[in-house]
Amino acid sequence: MVVTLLELRYSRFKETFSKCNSNQKKCSLWERLRLQFNIIVGGDNAVTTTSLKNKEYDIRAKYKAIRIKEAATGNDSDIPIDYPVYWDDMVAAFGDMRGLGDVEFGDDVPFPAENSGQADKRKAVDDLESQRQQRSKSKVDIGAGLVSLGDALAKGLVDAAAFRSVPDSSIATVATLLAETKEILVSTGVINERTIAALERGNEIQAKLLMFLESKQ
Repeated sequence: MVVTLLELRYSRFKETFSKCNSNQKKCSLWERLRLQFNIIVGGDNAVTTTSLKNKEYDIRAKYKAIRIKEAATGNDSDIPIDYPVYWDDMVAAFGDMRGLGDVEFGDDVPFPAENSGQADKRKAVDDLESQRQQRSKSKVDIGAGLVSLGDALAKGLVDAAAFRSVPDSSIATVATLLAETKEILVSTGVINERTIAALERGNEIQAKLLMFLESKQ
């Protein structure tokens, strides 16, 4: 959940958020993010926008607290720091936000300066993050992919209704689109059996709808 939230907020929607100049636009953007988040995560209970915003605030607060603790402990290995399992993702999201975090949190405690040991640690983390981002570039944005699929299918049905007859190629196109989407989702490793079944049912439904439209002309 945390990794997905950070990926959406500070990767996919990062640039769009940076261009928002009003609270109304930010609220609208958070709603878009929430929809994408619920599509990707799935589950029976949809997460609310307020929950996501609170969670994002808590993650930023935790990141800042760890950075301050790193500066306080230095290289003292006797004082362990409890890094969360998604620490690399936090560094990727907040690592280039020095100063901005202080303004958003409403305090005047600056991010601490790093000593040489911390700089080496940070470089190692950044190297790992660079590798992670390279892998992420090869993944398909599942939320956007599903939205595009829905738009394409809807357009196909509207176009089909405008003709007196529906060629077999239209049915084949819809089936191909669904099959390709299924293949993409499977390759990302995030699709489950329920989603596969839904896509297969969608294939059958779209074909029947197109044939029904043809019979009514």
